[in-house]
Amino acid sequence: MVSERFLDVLGLCKKLYSETGGYFNPLINVRQLGYSADFHSHAFKKEDIDMSVNLAFETIEIVGNQVTLQQ
Repeated sequence: MVSERFLDVLGLCKKLYSETGGYFNPLINVRQLGYSADFHSHAFKKEDIDMSVNLAFETIEIVGNQVTLQQ
């Protein structure tokens, strides 16, 4: 179960995801994409990339106050 505030934020995230055609995706962790330092250093490490994580934001299902990420 999640709070009403979390549902509000998730709703805004879903709206931004839709409006940007998927460019805004809160499921993306920049470390999973190989970014291992601050944005100014441009420190990408190819070996850090882990694409096994489900990043399909559209598979988030909200039922009442329960949120699940479908596989």
